[in-house]
Amino acid sequence: MTDLLLIEQFTSAYTFLNDHPEINLSNEIKLKLYGHYKVVTVGKNDTAKPSLWDLRGRAKWDAWKEVENIPAETAMQIYIETSKLSTEQERITYVSTMCCEEEDEDNNEEDDIFSYTKKGDIAELSKILDSDKVDINVKDNQGLTLLHWASDQGHLEAVELLIERGADVNILVYY
Repeated sequence: MTDLLLIEQFTSAYTFLNDHPEINLSNEIKLKLYGHYKVVTVGKNDTAKPSLWDLRGRAKWDAWKEVENIPAETAMQIYIETSKLSTEQERITYVSTMCCEEEDEDNNEEDDIFSYTKKGDIAELSKILDSDKVDINVKDNQGLTLLHWASDQGHLEAVELLIERGADVNILVYY
């Protein structure tokens, strides 16, 4: 019997990749994932080989045929590992620590929605959001949103306000 945790991890990896089409995987990786997915969900490749002119179909068929004899559990493990490695190579995960002190930030930044968010100034942040003149999911020159900054700086009240006002919690940062 297949381990339930393995099935859950496989389903999670598959769902994540399908929910994030912006992740740019090479065709080689996509085909590897496809072949292993088909082994898990269908089993052996008993379908007719696509015509020579169906390049995409043929590549997918070949990828599946190449791995059709491995056990489903092994295919799940390979799918999980391949998806992890591939997505890690495609994106940089931000891990930040909360700032203890800011260096005289008032002199370094002009007062805009990002500076108010970084400072945790809820009154000014609310005022700007009330004006409906700014996109709550706007990114700065580093590709970070207001929600990224509020979280990074540890301003829970600002995080809650932004989420309440419709900030997208699923925006990823790519470089």
